[in-house]
Amino acid sequence: MKKSIVRAVFFFGAAVLLLSGCSNNTLVATPTINWQPMPTYHNEFPTSATSKYTHYTPSAGFTFHLDFDYPSNWLLSEHINEVGWLSIFLKDPKFLTLPIQTQDPNYVYRPRHNYGIIDVWTFPSKPNQTADTELELLKRNYSQTNWMTLLGDYRITIDGYYATVLEYQMDDPENYTSLMFARRIFFVINGQFYEILYSVAEKDRGGEFDQGFDYFLSSLKFIP
Repeated sequence: MKKSIVRAVFFFGAAVLLLSGCSNNTLVATPTINWQPMPTYHNEFPTSATSKYTHYTPSAGFTFHLDFDYPSNWLLSEHINEVGWLSIFLKDPKFLTLPIQTQDPNYVYRPRHNYGIIDVWTFPSKPNQTADTELELLKRNYSQTNWMTLLGDYRITIDGYYATVLEYQMDDPENYTSLMFARRIFFVINGQFYEILYSVAEKDRGGEFDQGFDYFLSSLKFIP
């Protein structure tokens, strides 16, 4: 896998603030919608300092069959790309401290960082594609990438569904200021392939963002 392809999933836009609703110390976020020429769609959700967790449910027209809880100070956005793939980005609020310099309308430069990020996306599964086949494919690709070190793989369940997990390190000083830890989780539900990519600095393992990811993962539910 080329380095540029692997890196692409780690760079995302900033979020804006708008908030509505509160119950049992869990907020329900109302997004700010920015429709672009179809099929591209980008939707940014609020942060909050008034509740510890926010409950996410997909926006109207965003047919993402998962909901979950996440720390209310995280940045969250929905996205549909040009080929119709749906994705959700969750980011450490420290991303707001990064300066962004637009050099031209087609290029945005973002400084190196080591902040935590979660990327969840879905697309129709291919014939015979399973969590196991995807795991084996990535293990082969990543084992041939000199800035990545495979750590191991294992199985878990998400809302009763079987999933596989691949863990690895990224030593990529061109884009990150420290050694990064990453975890990819794969599962298939009703003909849709789901993938969760989590990354955080190795030195921050066990820290606040790591704990937030554990809470997010344990709260994931499938919406029929």
